[in-house]
Amino acid sequence: MMENFINQIKENKLPEHVYELLTAETGKENITAMWLYRPEHQKAALLTVLCKDRLLLQRTFDYLFIGDTFEQDGLLISMLDDSDMVQQCEDRYLFFSRYARKEDQIYGHEKDYGRFNIVDSDLVSLKARYLKEEQLLMKYTEELIVDEQVGATLFYLKNIQHDVEFLEYIRFGKPFEDFALAERLRQIEALIPEVKQFFVKHNNHYYILRQIENEDIVEYMDEYQDHLRKIKEEMKKIVLQNMKAKQPKNTPLKPTVSHPFMKDPTIRKALHPLLQTAYLEEVYFFHEITAIKEKSQHHHYYLLALVSNENRKEEKRIAEKINKELPRDMEFTIIYHTRLWIQENVYQSQHFLKSLMNGDHKIYTNDFHAKIHWDDDDAYRCDDAFIYHRREKNIYKRHLKGVERNEKAAMVSIIASELNEYFVQILINRLYDSAGYLSEISDVKVLWDLVLYADPRASQLEDQLHKLSFDLIGYLSMHRKDKKPGLHLHQDEKKKIFCLLNHLKNPHTLPQP
Repeated sequence: MMENFINQIKENKLPEHVYELLTAETGKENITAMWLYRPEHQKAALLTVLCKDRLLLQRTFDYLFIGDTFEQDGLLISMLDDSDMVQQCEDRYLFFSRYARKEDQIYGHEKDYGRFNIVDSDLVSLKARYLKEEQLLMKYTEELIVDEQVGATLFYLKNIQHDVEFLEYIRFGKPFEDFALAERLRQIEALIPEVKQFFVKHNNHYYILRQIENEDIVEYMDEYQDHLRKIKEEMKKIVLQNMKAKQPKNTPLKPTVSHPFMKDPTIRKALHPLLQTAYLEEVYFFHEITAIKEKSQHHHYYLLALVSNENRKEEKRIAEKINKELPRDMEFTIIYHTRLWIQENVYQSQHFLKSLMNGDHKIYTNDFHAKIHWDDDDAYRCDDAFIYHRREKNIYKRHLKGVERNEKAAMVSIIASELNEYFVQILINRLYDSAGYLSEISDVKVLWDLVLYADPRASQLEDQLHKLSFDLIGYLSMHRKDKKPGLHLHQDEKKKIFCLLNHLKNPHTLPQP
């Protein structure tokens, strides 16, 4: 048995520290069998250890060790003993028939618990047990809501935890009751990718992000409770699906996305640097501007990239690389956000981003991902816009008021970083006023492109920009950190720049298109 175990370990490459501990434990004659299950195309693996006394084995493999091994090595260790096998037998060894099969065994005398041909009638008892407890929990929850009592939110979480327990039993052989709910969900995700649609991780914590459809609900039921109810309903569907004898042959690792935009080989090749980014999650193609430039048709494409973490320097490098390799008649503007940022800034971004994240706009995804919990009210108010307009005025007074009013000197000098700061704040305010999107982007080129997209009147400003003797936006992008006067302008050129900025600040001064 030991020789077979060693060969299997070499072949399957268990972590060294796990192998050493298992080798020591097998000498104590407590472990009777082990199975190693690796889902196809997934990094996570499940090691099932059958022993005589689980409490004795847990002295070595306690919940901290199991948690660390899963986080660091993607290996989840499930320990079962004779008491667990009583329930497994009652449920026709459902777990073993799927995740601890004969071909998965790496240690012990052959134990083919999955030899039964399971049919739905074999799982009636398991399903009845789940539904009885689930209905009781829902009854308590609904009574708390009807009576307008606090605690309904807690009971929704208990409902979700109840679903997790049954999924763990089916997928891991037993519930992982020593772990917090967030840890258990991370483990469930390893084998059930669809669960990723409900929760998003941030510093090892879960934040609830799930789209809520408008429907009549109890008026005093707050959005947080309604949100959990939606998750509970979909978790129940997953549990019941896993209680069916016939399972899909291949669990989808990610949703299928097919979009006509990606059929163009030039575009596919150009976007390769973006699609290969490790922290990229999804990409949405939400707009195209077609114009005549230099006597030829020019295509300007707008993309929203959702990422797990933001890296402004890397994002700028990727955008520059993409546009550098494109034909001259094509250009991309890419904005980046994390789901967490969107959720926390729903009030100041929903009107703009909700329409962008339409499913029809999605051109790429690498996994199942959480949806955003939008507010029911789509109207944007920008009640706090005065704060950002005040910031804009302060920048002007501090850095540029004297420059604009200086009409005596033939030449004036401007510090690029100060002009860039002012230009960026004006563009941010324009986006917020016209599109309901308070951006944190600091790239003047990206902000300019977004203003052109969001406000049809802004297209007239391009003509003013082109009347300048140099590429103002390109200059500011390159010299945005310069702290010394480096931009030397004649009075006429200076007036053109401030005329452009004033029209950006006051869109009503432009004629309607």
